[in-house]
Amino acid sequence: MLRRSSIRVLPVIALSLVALGEVRCVGDEPNVVPVGAQGGDAGTGEADGSVPGDDAATGDDAAVDADAAVVVTQHAGAPLHFPKSATASNGPHVAIDGAGNTFLAFTFDRPTTILGVTLAASGGQSDIAVLKISPAGVVLWNRVFGGSASDSVDALAVDAGSNVYIAGTFASDTLSFGGGASVTYAMQPGRGAPYIARLKASDGEGIAASTISGTSGGSGAHLALADNGLVLAYRALGSITVDISPSGTETIPAVLDSSNAVVASLDPSTLRAKWVNRIGASSAQNSVRGVALATNGDVFAALRIAARPLKDSKGSADLTDDTRRDVIVRLSASTGARMGAAEMPETAAGQLRVGRLASRGGGAGVAFTATLTGSFTTIGGKTYTSAGGTDIVVGELSVTADITSLIRYGGANDDAPVAITRRDSRTYVVATYGPGPIDLEGVSLPAGPDGIGATVAFEASMTGKNTGWVRAIRGENLEPTAVEVNPLANAVLHAGIFQGTAILGDGVEAQSVDPNVYNGFLVPWKK
Repeated sequence: MLRRSSIRVLPVIALSLVALGEVRCVGDEPNVVPVGAQGGDAGTGEADGSVPGDDAATGDDAAVDADAAVVVTQHAGAPLHFPKSATASNGPHVAIDGAGNTFLAFTFDRPTTILGVTLAASGGQSDIAVLKISPAGVVLWNRVFGGSASDSVDALAVDAGSNVYIAGTFASDTLSFGGGASVTYAMQPGRGAPYIARLKASDGEGIAASTISGTSGGSGAHLALADNGLVLAYRALGSITVDISPSGTETIPAVLDSSNAVVASLDPSTLRAKWVNRIGASSAQNSVRGVALATNGDVFAALRIAARPLKDSKGSADLTDDTRRDVIVRLSASTGARMGAAEMPETAAGQLRVGRLASRGGGAGVAFTATLTGSFTTIGGKTYTSAGGTDIVVGELSVTADITSLIRYGGANDDAPVAITRRDSRTYVVATYGPGPIDLEGVSLPAGPDGIGATVAFEASMTGKNTGWVRAIRGENLEPTAVEVNPLANAVLHAGIFQGTAILGDGVEAQSVDPNVYNGFLVPWKK
C-alpha cells in the first residue's frame, strides 16, 4: 500500500551558493561559507561570437559582518513534492501566465495530493493531471483526464489569455476534456496516438481538441506557442491523416522510413492544421527533440536523425552530408517548407547531439542546447572539446539557421541539458543533470556519493558575463523535466522527478516511503 510522501526541513542547509563560492552537498555539518570567500578556478565556459564581461554577479547579497558566516536562502516559495507514477516519463511540465499563476501538468497512475488537493486516477493505466496554482500557492482549479488505457501529457503551454494547451499521447478509446472537447483513438491497438487540447483559463474545461490519426501511432509531443503561432511536433509511425484548416483532411505518407518527425502549424482556436511537414531519413531512429517559434513566425525544429539523405514532404532539397546527423531545421511560417538548416557534426573525433529549443532574445532566431562528446570544429575554426564525458552546450541560431554563438560547460563525468527557457535578452536558464563534478562559469558543483545525482538550474549568458546564478538539487534517480522563469516573482521554477530521497535546497528533504515510485517536484528558486 502506498503511503503519503513527506517533506521535512533539515536543521542544516544542504545546498548553498554564496558569491562565487562552490555549491556543496554535505551530510551532517552546516553548509556555511564565510562572506567574501571566493570560488575556485575560472570555470570552463567557452564563448564563440561573444565578448566576455569583466564583472560577475555575486548571487544572493547579504549585509553581514565580514567575519560572520552566512547561509543563503534560496527559495522564493515552498517547494512541492508529490508521488506520481511507476514510470519516469511525462512531466511535471510547467508554464507561467502574465498574472504569475503557475500551471502544472503531469502523467500519474495513483492518488496524489498537491497543496491539499487530492487527485484521483481514473482507473486506467495512466492519466493526465493539470492544475492552476495562484501566486499565493492556492490551487485555483484542477483537472484529471483519462480513460481505460494509457494516456499521458508531454507538453504544456499557456497563451496571453491564460488558456492552456496540452499535448501528448493517448490509447484510450476516447479521451474527453469536458465541454464537448474530445479525441477518438483510431490507431492500431496499443500504439498510442498524438493529441492536443485547449483548456479554459477559468476552470480548465476543454474548449477544443484534435488528434492526428494514422496507421501506426506516434510519441514524444512538443509544443511552441507565441503571439504569432502554435506549433505541434512529434514522432510519427506510418502514414498520417491530419485535419486541415478551415475544413477537410490531408493524408501524408511516410518519408523514406516509417519513423518520421512531424511538424504542424495549428490554428490556436480550432487546433486544425494550417500546414504539416513530415521529415525523415532511411532509418527508424528519427525523432523530435524540441520546437520553437522565431519572432518572424518561422518555425525551428530540433531533430535527431540517424542517416542521410534527409527528405521532407514539402519537397525541399535533400540534406546529404553524411558527417552530420542531428539538425535544427527552419521552416517557413506560411508554408512549412524548409528554408534552412543547422546541421550538427558527428565524426570519429566527436559529435554534437541537439537538445531543446527556446525563443531567442535580441534577434529573430532561436537558442538551443546540445550535448558534446569528444571534440568538433565550427565553421569559423574554433574547436570545442569535452572535459571528460558528455558536456553541455548552449548556442544561438540566426533567423537563417546559422550558428552565431556557443558556450560549453562540463566536468569529468557525463552532463546533459534537459530544458531551456529565455530569461531576458540573451540570458537563458538551463536545467541539466549528471553526477558531477561540473564547472558552470566559475561555480563548481562537486561529485556526490555513488548513486546520488544532481539536477542543476543555472543561467547561461551569451554575452560572456559570469552571472554566478546556480541552484542544485541532489537525489536518487533524479532528472529535471522543465524550467521556467516567473518574472513577477523574480523566480525560476525548476521541475523534475526522483525516487527515494531528494534535497530540494534550503535544507528541505523530500522523501517517499515507497522507493519504487517516481515523485514529481517543483522548486521555486529566487533570483
